Amino acid sequence: MSEKTNNLPIKSWATEDRPREKMLQKGVSSLTDAELLAILIGSGNSNESAVQLAQRILLHADNNLNSLAKLSVNYLVREFNGVGQAKAVTICAAMELGKRRHVSALKGVVERNKLDMSKIKIKIVQGGREPLLTGAVDFRSG
Repeated sequence: MSEKTNNLPIKSWATEDRPREKMLQKGVSSLTDAELLAILIGSGNSNESAVQLAQRILLHADNNLNSLAKLSVNYLVREFNGVGQAKAVTICAAMELGKRRHVSALKGVVERNKLDMSKIKIKIVQGGREPLLTGAVDFRSG
């Protein structure tokens, strides 16, 4: 996104620079955090595009999504011109979904590893002569 497009409404940007269109053409992973947040909030205010507003919100959260997730609806409404209750609720709901997705992925890893550990215990109880660990336990989500 060029400096020139920064001060124009998103509708006047080149199609390939618009967050929604960019996502459709290049995939969701091609978007910056600010562009993803801009899609959620939908529009900016009279002085900023949705992307600029999103960049300012993220800057306030030290460009850290965990910090952003800690901001309340009331705080977002109070601190950011152009963020009303509906936009703030949307941001907070998206952050909560992200947190739940992460927790769900971690639970899956724990469950898989519990199953692996129970297989190891069964081998020990049955007097198996196999090595205690036949492979490394992968704690990464995936």
